[in-house]
Amino acid sequence: MKHQLSWPEGDAKLFLQAMQEVGCMEGVADLEPITLEMIESIQNFALKSSIDLNHLDGIKPAALSDKMADKSKREQLLQTLILLPYVDMKVDPRMVATVDDFAEHLEIHPQTIKDLHRV
Repeated sequence: MKHQLSWPEGDAKLFLQAMQEVGCMEGVADLEPITLEMIESIQNFALKSSIDLNHLDGIKPAALSDKMADKSKREQLLQTLILLPYVDMKVDPRMVATVDDFAEHLEIHPQTIKDLHRV
């Protein structure tokens, strides 16, 4: 089992902002309730954070890349972002494109992102 990373509040905020950005497809859509539930679950059980999601804006991939240098954290974040398009069972191409933008800026290219394109 892979080591569970520690996410201090500042890193947790970046993680949640990235999830918000993907869920809202870079600001062009409202966050679906089921997507918000997933974000809350990640926040509570993986990040152990108490950040107020109601007042949290997304973060652009380039800005996140500048603020998150740890490769292990980048990988874990991207693996989580890859799950978001599947949550509502619709797999919106705009959401996939947002995940692609994060992968490109974070310089992480796992097999699972290739699988996302096959859906």
